[in-house]
Amino acid sequence: GSLQYSRPLSHGSWASSVIWGRTHNTVSKHDLNSYLLESVLPIRRKNFLTGRIELADKDDLLPIAFRVGAYTIGYTRDIALWRSLETGIGANFSAYSLPNAVKPYYGDHPMGGNIFLRFRLRPAG
Repeated sequence: GSLQYSRPLSHGSWASSVIWGRTHNTVSKHDLNSYLLESVLPIRRKNFLTGRIELADKDDLLPIAFRVGAYTIGYTRDIALWRSLETGIGANFSAYSLPNAVKPYYGDHPMGGNIFLRFRLRPAG
């Protein structure tokens, strides 16, 4: 299930989503839930802040179900490279929460980041 909300602003729209999903692992017989909260906020005309929180139940590494969390913050700046494409450059930083049972494999404080170049078709108009 999901719920989306968009609020028009003078320089774009603030868009947010809340999403829930469930799978059933037929081998382990576990019901596994996942939750997502995501938001994109335009700051001025060409700048965007993004935030995302993900919580997911897993049971593929251990015989018990456990929850993993991912917390991401990001920034994107629109840049004009081509007329037919909307392009942007940005970066994200993520930190993760893990149960103690899997920390020996991933570390006590796993984190990561990425820098990206975004391409999408420009709306006709």
